[in-house]
Amino acid sequence: MSTSDSKDFNSFDLMEVIWKWKIHLIFVFVLAAVVSSIVSLTMKEEYLSSVTIYPAKSNTVTFSSNANQNQSATQFGEEEEAEQVIQILGSAEIRSRIIEKYDLDSVYEINPSSPTKMNDLYEKYNNHVSADRTRFGSVLIKVYDVDPERAMHMANDLSKLLDTVKNRMIRERASYELDITRNKKEVVEKELEAIVDTLKKLNEVGVGGNQTQASLMEALANATDAVTKEEIRKKISMNDKYGSSLASFSHELKLKHERLAEVEAAFEQAEANANLNYTHKFVVEEAYTSDRKARPVRWIIVSVSTFVSTLLGLILILLFEKVKVIKQK
Repeated sequence: MSTSDSKDFNSFDLMEVIWKWKIHLIFVFVLAAVVSSIVSLTMKEEYLSSVTIYPAKSNTVTFSSNANQNQSATQFGEEEEAEQVIQILGSAEIRSRIIEKYDLDSVYEINPSSPTKMNDLYEKYNNHVSADRTRFGSVLIKVYDVDPERAMHMANDLSKLLDTVKNRMIRERASYELDITRNKKEVVEKELEAIVDTLKKLNEVGVGGNQTQASLMEALANATDAVTKEEIRKKISMNDKYGSSLASFSHELKLKHERLAEVEAAFEQAEANANLNYTHKFVVEEAYTSDRKARPVRWIIVSVSTFVSTLLGLILILLFEKVKVIKQK
């Protein structure tokens, strides 16, 4: 910047400009105050209802005795669970149910013939309904409406729909798990039945364990007639031939029983999840009917609008004066 420019700039006295244009600035100030007051008075008064909830840590009831206590249904959720709750509350399914139930198309005065009808409706909805995480880890559901009763019911319904939608999501996924575990359970039961039938047949032909073998040897030693001895020898031969198979099937039977117990536990858990009707939140405070308007805050609207308009007028005046100084060079 040259020396002459610096002198011109220094001579550009702000206070002198303001005093010179004081009538215009006062006019802008008064006009902005009047217009913003009229606009604020035409705005509909809206009431606020809110619900404060904490998400639960676990999504299901766990039957296993080895379950981690940190995943208990009695544990409060953390940031991750809170974000999940916010995502579900903002889902299209919940939004559509609320819009349909309370006929928000009419409430928000959406033009049904407008090509942007849905976009306008969703913008209005998002301006009136919100769910945000607080610094304490809870989720705050807020609803603004011209009718305080409707605002209260909408807020409480949003809280209830959280459980409805989340349970539906879990049930849909759990139904596949239920089918898989049911099929596994049926397979193990059939295998177990086959082993039991095999052991039964072996027992019917006289095949037994070590105790049976010892009893046969003792019976053979005590037998007096040839026919009895021959029958005992046949049984001993059968035990020698199939004794190892009997032991193997007996061991496999034990393993199958253990496997069946595991599968039955998994099936019980999957069945519980597939029929889930569970709450996923702790309600700290339900919504109530407000008797005090929440917005618009008219004095803020008037103050900010007047200040911004006056500041904008002053900036334009300063620019005008600066242009005059430049032209005089």
